[in-house]
Amino acid sequence: MKKSIFVFLSLVLSSMVFAKETKTYITAAYNFGMFTERTDQAQTKLLTNGFDLSVSGYFNENWGIYINTDYNFIDKATVYSGGISITTTSSDWDFSMLLSAIIGPTYKFNINDNFEILSALGFHLAQYSLRTKYVGTINYSFGIGGDIGIRYLPTKHFYLTAGSLFSHDFYYKGEINTAYGSTKNSDSYNLGSIRPYIGIGFTLTEIIK
Repeated sequence: MKKSIFVFLSLVLSSMVFAKETKTYITAAYNFGMFTERTDQAQTKLLTNGFDLSVSGYFNENWGIYINTDYNFIDKATVYSGGISITTTSSDWDFSMLLSAIIGPTYKFNINDNFEILSALGFHLAQYSLRTKYVGTINYSFGIGGDIGIRYLPTKHFYLTAGSLFSHDFYYKGEINTAYGSTKNSDSYNLGSIRPYIGIGFTLTEIIK
């Protein structure tokens, strides 16, 4: 994995060296998330509301690098295990949040002067934490994630955007803390998500002489 990251960063730096123009898109968006977490023991569905910040830097017209950070507040969690389902909401917890980050290559397709299609795919990291008076849990997971959407540019430096983030995590480490001690887990696991969003942003262009 370390070798893959090194190769990816080398390609990005090479693009920057030979680029004659860089164009940066900075986006702030609201999203509604649907996460599904599966382990050997149970399946959990999470509904979230959140916001994300993303930066897309294009070094050779349509290719570049994409970075996203996503902050999700969990509204509802339903756990299915052994034929039984239990649902809790944000009012049942003292604290709950799911943080997410995506980094990878991006490509934009220009439909015309005002519309562009955005695509991005890369590494995904997530931290999921939930705490009540009696128990607290924190999970770290790793996988792949991306973004697909459309941008409407009514002016040269401002745009509106809509689309969806997505992710699939397959590696996990978790810890549950109670009044009786703590336990750590790393069994079979996957966490998938779809997060439709709407947002606004602005662009910066720099000519390299």
